[in-house]
Amino acid sequence: MRTLTLLSLLALAACADDPASFADATYDPVSMAEAPESTVDLAGADLDEASAEADETAARAPSAPPLSDAAFASRLLRRSADLRVSTETHDETLRTARAVAARYGGMVSGEDGSAHDGGSAMTTLTLRVPSDRFDAALDALAALGTVESRAVTVDDVTAQVVDVEARLRAKRAAEARYIGFVAQASSVSEMLEVQARLDAVRAEIESMESQARALRGGVTLATIRATIVGPATVAPLPPAPGLFARAADAIAVGWHGVLAVVFGLLPLWPLAVLGTVGYAVWRRLSPRVAV
Repeated sequence: MRTLTLLSLLALAACADDPASFADATYDPVSMAEAPESTVDLAGADLDEASAEADETAARAPSAPPLSDAAFASRLLRRSADLRVSTETHDETLRTARAVAARYGGMVSGEDGSAHDGGSAMTTLTLRVPSDRFDAALDALAALGTVESRAVTVDDVTAQVVDVEARLRAKRAAEARYIGFVAQASSVSEMLEVQARLDAVRAEIESMESQARALRGGVTLATIRATIVGPATVAPLPPAPGLFARAADAIAVGWHGVLAVVFGLLPLWPLAVLGTVGYAVWRRLSPRVAV
């Protein structure tokens, strides 16, 4: 009997994973521990019925009217921008851009420097500034040189934040229920089952907390990626060589030509030896002509 009751309580705690069903039910460890099996089953049925009714009500709900200015101002907006600026003084402009982040209460979270195709220096700064000072900081960076490109992105993450926080509250309620069930376990197997579910819920809570922090962090601090491009640098031409340098180069070229001829004829020396010996034999064996 106690085992069946505990299993029913575990099934009821699992309903807390659904924010809609969690909103329609409360938990009392004492009353649930003393409740008979029929009461526990009825409570679970009531939760399922309440969840189904909430889903049906949400499906029949009319669409939301357009947001007013005040309602839009309360939305959670994640803002970012990509800016490309060319300047004649790359290093000085780079120092000024870093100062802009500090001036508007932000920070430089990343910096990447490289050489442009034309030989000019190019550095990309990633700035994080408060969202309410985003426009002012972006304008200050754009004023540092000639704007080549500028793009602003605004993402409404209100629904994501609300959804994550609602699921987080449900998971925390489930965690509290499982903690209460640990004391009611009558055997090692029951305790291990409850502990396994408790560990799984806590892992989900940590993941959701990290997701919620990331979403709200993106709303609190806007991101600006500013690329600063310096002037193209042209390499100077090497000086023309003098008279003696040209003469030395000519001698070196001639000497290399002689060596090339010598080394080119070396493979033919066996033929030269054979030809010389053959000519000598022919002269010795040929009859002499009397004069």
